[in-house]
Amino acid sequence: MDSQAKMFDDRLPPSDEEAEELLLAALFNTPSLFDEIDQSSLVNDFSTTANSVLFSTMAEMWGNGIKPDMGSLLSTLRSTNKVDVIGGPGRIVLLMESAILAYDWQFSLNIVKEKALARRIIKAGTEISKLGFDQSVKAQERLDKAQQIVYDLNESDEGVNHAIPSVDACDIVIERLYSGKQGNIIGHGFGQLYAVTGGIRPGHLHVAIGETSMGKSHFGVAMAVSYAPIVPVMVVTVEMDVDEYMSRILARYSGVDSRKISTNELNDDELAKVVESTNMVSQLKMHIFAAGNPSATHIKSEIRRMTRYWKEPPKLLIIDYLQYMNLPGSKSMNRVQELDSITKEFKAISTEFNLCTLLLSQARREVMDRHDRRPKKNDSRECGAIENHANLIIGLYRDEVARPDADDVELGNIEILVLKNRGGNVNRTIKMDFDPTTSYFS
Repeated sequence: MDSQAKMFDDRLPPSDEEAEELLLAALFNTPSLFDEIDQSSLVNDFSTTANSVLFSTMAEMWGNGIKPDMGSLLSTLRSTNKVDVIGGPGRIVLLMESAILAYDWQFSLNIVKEKALARRIIKAGTEISKLGFDQSVKAQERLDKAQQIVYDLNESDEGVNHAIPSVDACDIVIERLYSGKQGNIIGHGFGQLYAVTGGIRPGHLHVAIGETSMGKSHFGVAMAVSYAPIVPVMVVTVEMDVDEYMSRILARYSGVDSRKISTNELNDDELAKVVESTNMVSQLKMHIFAAGNPSATHIKSEIRRMTRYWKEPPKLLIIDYLQYMNLPGSKSMNRVQELDSITKEFKAISTEFNLCTLLLSQARREVMDRHDRRPKKNDSRECGAIENHANLIIGLYRDEVARPDADDVELGNIEILVLKNRGGNVNRTIKMDFDPTTSYFS
């Protein structure tokens, strides 16, 4: 072995015990930070078993609604015979003392992940080096194994999926059938639409395209209240604040004009109806996230918080709407590239959290110049990725908006056009009565 090789062999694997301690102290002091991180990958990023066990124990406690304070954490560790593994009761005291210094947890997190990646690179390099010296295996086979080792460096990264054998895939289906779990979930109030589309399915991306005033946001509200009595629903509204969005939901249940609720122009009878409707609305499994420009990371964090609140993840994520969103750090992109990237992120979120995302999208301006203003599946404004990535695309059309002065205009209804449907029927039109004052479809 030459002197340079010996020098590298004598070096300890890179780690930063102080950064790991400060990160654990920050999580101990502010356990809500667990909602901000990818727990599944980080558990393997600590350099010692003690730190990994301490992290996973606190994360599991927080996920079960238990704050990991001094007493509860020690009790949990004792019940699993892991007190000695983490270094004894004094280790928890050390966490309490270190919490004062753990003000920049994100900085410590980045260091921990950086060192962990460096250790994986070193391990991969060692394995590849051994392959190079192994003359018992053909060179091409060694090259294939070396490429696989490099590829596997990303194994612990967030959002990485892996192929599974058919026998395991069969088990997934059979387990669902015996447990009574649904593949698709059917909501209330859209019978014909759900008969055509099959409702929502976890992992899918659904898109609703419409011009201004065609009813996109109202459709989002109606979808939310269609599913929230059954499963948790998260609404991300970029256009409205919580007050305005909830006013529309209360209008849907009370039958009172949402504009009157928003402007507080109610008579006594209308006020009584709105107040009474809160009894039903307050029971909905729904969270409303109003944010000017939320990043995918922020939305993921809110999904984790909601999962902890309801003890189950949301099954439907509604984004109102795409063209109001911006991608952080997208200065080098044009608008089409930016919206394409955002669409792909929501497709990835659907897969990662096993939920259905309903993405509301503005129709491109050219639609207004056509004789028939019904949207087509490629009519999303400034976004070409939707046609490729969406499992379901529907268009929204109101005759009274498109042809207000026509003699044969149809009033009080909306057409829901099934433009793309990987799960079944396509080129179908469902006509429904529609009241924009109450977001009511019937």
